[in-house]
Amino acid sequence: MPLNKSTRFIFLYGGIAAAAISLTTLFSLAEIRGDALRQATMLQESHIRTFQALLEEKGQPVEVIGGKLVAGNYVLNGNSELPDKVKQIFGGTATIFMGDIRVATNVLKEDGSRATGTRLVGPAHDTVLLKGQAYRGETVIFGVSYFAAYNPLRNSRGEVVGALFVGVRQDDFLASYKRYRIDVIAIHCVLIGAFFVLTQLLLRQRRKTERVLRESEERLKLVLEGSTDALWDLRVDSKELTFDHRWVEILGYQSGEMRRGVDFWQQLVHPDDLPDMLAIYRAAADNHESHFRAECRLLSCSGGWRWILLRGKAVEWDPQGRPVRMTGTATDITERKAAEEALRSSEANYRAIFDASHDAIIVHAGASDIILDVNRRTCEMFGYSRQELLDLAGELTASDDFYYQRGAALERMKNAPGGSSHALQWMARSKDGRVFWVDVDLKKTIIGGEERLLEVVRDISERKQAETELRQSHRLLQIVFSSLNEALFLLEEGSRVVIDCNTSAEIMFGYTRAELVGFGSDVLYEDREAAETFTRQAELAYRERGFFTTEFRMKRKGGEVFPSDHYCNPIPGDGNEPSLIVYVVRDITERKRAEDDRTLLESQLRQAQKMEAVGQLAGGIAHDFNNILTAIIGYGHLVLMNMQSDNPSHRHVEQILASSERAAGLTQGLLAFSRKQESNPQPVDLNGVVRNMRKFLERIIGEDVEMQIAVEQQALTVLADTGQLEQVLMNLVANARDAMPDGGVLLIRTGLQEVPLNVLDRSASPGQVRYAFLSVTDTGAGMAENIRDKIYEPFFTTKEVGKGTGLGLSIAYGIVKQHNGYIRVESQEGKGTTFRVYLPLIESESAAAEIAKPFFLPYGRETILVAEDDEEVRNLDRFLLEECGHTVIEAVNGADAVEKFSANADSVSLVILDVVMPKMNGRQAFEEIRALRPDVRVIFMSGYTSEIVSAKGVLDSGLDFIEKPIIPKIFLRKVREVLDKEV
Repeated sequence: MPLNKSTRFIFLYGGIAAAAISLTTLFSLAEIRGDALRQATMLQESHIRTFQALLEEKGQPVEVIGGKLVAGNYVLNGNSELPDKVKQIFGGTATIFMGDIRVATNVLKEDGSRATGTRLVGPAHDTVLLKGQAYRGETVIFGVSYFAAYNPLRNSRGEVVGALFVGVRQDDFLASYKRYRIDVIAIHCVLIGAFFVLTQLLLRQRRKTERVLRESEERLKLVLEGSTDALWDLRVDSKELTFDHRWVEILGYQSGEMRRGVDFWQQLVHPDDLPDMLAIYRAAADNHESHFRAECRLLSCSGGWRWILLRGKAVEWDPQGRPVRMTGTATDITERKAAEEALRSSEANYRAIFDASHDAIIVHAGASDIILDVNRRTCEMFGYSRQELLDLAGELTASDDFYYQRGAALERMKNAPGGSSHALQWMARSKDGRVFWVDVDLKKTIIGGEERLLEVVRDISERKQAETELRQSHRLLQIVFSSLNEALFLLEEGSRVVIDCNTSAEIMFGYTRAELVGFGSDVLYEDREAAETFTRQAELAYRERGFFTTEFRMKRKGGEVFPSDHYCNPIPGDGNEPSLIVYVVRDITERKRAEDDRTLLESQLRQAQKMEAVGQLAGGIAHDFNNILTAIIGYGHLVLMNMQSDNPSHRHVEQILASSERAAGLTQGLLAFSRKQESNPQPVDLNGVVRNMRKFLERIIGEDVEMQIAVEQQALTVLADTGQLEQVLMNLVANARDAMPDGGVLLIRTGLQEVPLNVLDRSASPGQVRYAFLSVTDTGAGMAENIRDKIYEPFFTTKEVGKGTGLGLSIAYGIVKQHNGYIRVESQEGKGTTFRVYLPLIESESAAAEIAKPFFLPYGRETILVAEDDEEVRNLDRFLLEECGHTVIEAVNGADAVEKFSANADSVSLVILDVVMPKMNGRQAFEEIRALRPDVRVIFMSGYTSEIVSAKGVLDSGLDFIEKPIIPKIFLRKVREVLDKEV
């Protein structure tokens, strides 16, 4: 039966609507899937860049060393730190390949172990490893589909040595697409089914209305039963609420559990949603609205909450227009709500990442200056609030040519395939007017189906400042490099070829820079073996501590070898650049010489300290021996004075006194060895000095040296300090003894000689002067001319270490010059040495020999206080003074002397004090006594010489002093002299 016109139009419009629905469904599904793929691609690019950055943090370059993949010093084989970190940050799958073998991954096999050792195959293998290009696509790993991103890994030579892989499960991105696809297909099927039902109804419109209506109702019932929606029917007056069987499927209750009534329904509604639901229902009823729509949560049989979309319509009204019956549908939207919540969460995560970025991110509408969004860092960097930035348009630059730069960048991006990014730099301006340098990356992207321009801004002010400082530092380094006193070389590590050197290196080694640069550093060493030794030591030190310091002998261009300090530090090369060695050389020739001199001086100082200690010991022995000799000589003289000259024992006593005086001369020699007195020149016979020193000299030269003395017959009177002359003689004799270690003959001579002035002193005017000379000759090895020129220098010695101080001759030289004399040396190798000392003669009446006069005891009646800690000396002093008629008060130490003087201050005429006493020395006792009586007369006595006592600060010049051992007549004469002296 032909269709009428209206039926044909309905059929036509229905077909068009079905086709439109089908096409819309297909396009929607394609757009949803396309958005999912684009989102996956963006995340993949972000993940692969982050993975690359994590790897670069471990070190550069990436190399295959010893069969393992190494980034700097970081070994990647079997080390899943980076893949695990990627999974921790992004939740994705990550792998590092060495060649086509997985060496580090977070991919797990079915047994739970990591999938290391497996191979990369397929299109990704060919694209990445063979062509050296990045690969983006899909892959299947252990039966799971992934969106995959592969990037090649290149070594320092640009060779592909492996790959980086990041993947995300396709299900994570296509889950929503699959859910929507099922829903859309279901709805599409329903609509298509409805279309065919309507078509059938139209085709059978001529049938009876009842049959058509019945069939239509049956088909509608089938449609509703096939639909996912549930039906409900409410009688407003009776509050009777009925449900169909779909409610059982949605909420999980049995049909008998779904009770009729509004109260039961209200119990199912979530307490938070019930007030809103009732408010919506009452508003619809009060406003006489025929439709209402609401969302709420209903309690399911399992105890969970299901989101339900309720749609209602009033189908019957009372005379007042109020609804009395309402029907509607209920749609389960739990999954949609979950998807919406996931979307909100995703947006929140995006916003968190967006705001957490350390770079400012600005989102523009297309390629315009309109700002749609900014992150937190943008507000911080430019000083504006978010709303202020949204109102701005291209006002963040401080340069007038910014628009030209940005426009050119956008034009290049427009012509680039895929709208690739473009980077540029410009000067930006903050709200407060601060101008600063920024790096900007511009990239076109699609957000929500709209083209957007992402502007990523990074503040590089500090980097620019660092670059400026680096340039300044480089200039300063060049200046320092050229001006260092140390030789500085840059060597290529492998070949040790000189790349550069400074001026000090040219000066130190004698080569020009052109002669060194480009040539091996072996020419700087003594020989090739020395260079190889240095290289081995340096390489071992680099492995242990990263640098090398040592002392080494180097060679100048002329062949001179010199000691030097070395500091070597390797500098790893970047990329294809070779590794370098900074090599600093310091010439330490002077330092070594100074160290040798210091060692020699320290040895000489130790020897001098030993000699000083020996001198102090000798002085102490001489002091104590003088006290003993005082008693011997004193009592001997007393015996001799009381003995007749024809007494047979008279000569024996004289021999005893002569021996004692020789012993006294020996002690004077010891004191001369130990003392440090000021010069006290007096007329002295040079011959007498030699005679008095004979015994002492015999003891210091030893038995294997024969000493001969030949003195001038006439007196040789010179103005000199006796002690210092004795020291000169002792030093010359000691030097001669050391020159004859195997024994020999030592000759000491004195004589008279007239010498032209210009012979001894070339600067003197012509003329003659009479000199007394003292010569010391040995039969030793003699000296060469170069040695003779240095013998008077302090600390110069030809003896072995520990056998000489080098001070003896320099001291002798100084003493002779102090006495206006001269010292000369004559020596030949193998023929011995002669030292000759010249001292000017004096011819004064004071030098004439005194005529011996008979000695008479100087009698007196004075009271004398004697303070002496040595009992024998004290008894002798008391006996001598009492023999002369004096009254003697004895004190055993300084404190005792002060106490007894205090008790007898008015009667004591003279105080005799030993300088060295216990409890209180002579000087301290003198100070106490002088405080009691300023006019007191005092004589000091000591076994030390007056010079030593004065040097120690115990005795002032001008005070009366007697050296021990005392001679009775000299002692008594001194006592009388002091007693008769006016105070």
